[in-house]
Amino acid sequence: MFVTLVLLAIRSLAAAQNTLYDNFNSALINPDNWVGLEASGPDTREAKREIVPTPGVQNDHRLHLLRRAYSATTDNAGATGDAFGLLFPSPNTVTAVSFTAVVKKGLAAGCSGTSAVSGISAGFAGSFFNPSSSPNGATGDMRAFIAIIRNSTDVGKNLTVSVATFQCNDAICGAQTVLFSQALGVVPSGSSNILGLTWDHPNHRFVFQLNSNAPVVSTYTIGDGFPPASAYKYISLDRAVPRCTSTPRPYAFMDASFDNVFVNP
Repeated sequence: MFVTLVLLAIRSLAAAQNTLYDNFNSALINPDNWVGLEASGPDTREAKREIVPTPGVQNDHRLHLLRRAYSATTDNAGATGDAFGLLFPSPNTVTAVSFTAVVKKGLAAGCSGTSAVSGISAGFAGSFFNPSSSPNGATGDMRAFIAIIRNSTDVGKNLTVSVATFQCNDAICGAQTVLFSQALGVVPSGSSNILGLTWDHPNHRFVFQLNSNAPVVSTYTIGDGFPPASAYKYISLDRAVPRCTSTPRPYAFMDASFDNVFVNP
């Protein structure tokens, strides 16, 4: 009985009455709702960010994001990664979000010479809190994401919905400690899926959900009394491509859409 009550409470939290933030049924991206998130380096060769009609639905529109990115071919040292999409202009007010995402196509090729993996994802990510009132840059920031992912090691056309929470270990969050990660399920390319992430501050936990599946909970023991030093929340296509001297050249590509973004009241 206790387990049932706990599960019902979690379901109630995950299904809380968030409010519609943007359904993208406008001619242009609403500049009051969003700030442009631009790829930080020269590796992106193709990119689109636009409002488009929803296929098969009259008088309905959605956000379309597309990008193809590469990396340096001068050496095999590490990888480059960044995000392309839209930022929430007031990130610290957003503690819960859900949205509909469709990945029409996701492709990735890794480095054949080093077996390093490429990956790209469509989803939501953000920073939520910091245990310190005066951190060194992003050091200590707690971050979380939920995303539909395609890696170069994947076979077939299916995609994986994954979540994670992690803490930044340095001022630029180049080093991180992953506190929780889990795959929520596999979804077909072209399928419509609802993804949700909630920071349940009073109970010191994150709640993740894919469609109507049972919510997945990640609790933490880190102090959460201060805002993140590097505050952000966004929906995006996020990629990581290894630097590689081998051919064929590694890359990551994704064509995706977002719709019906809901946030906490």
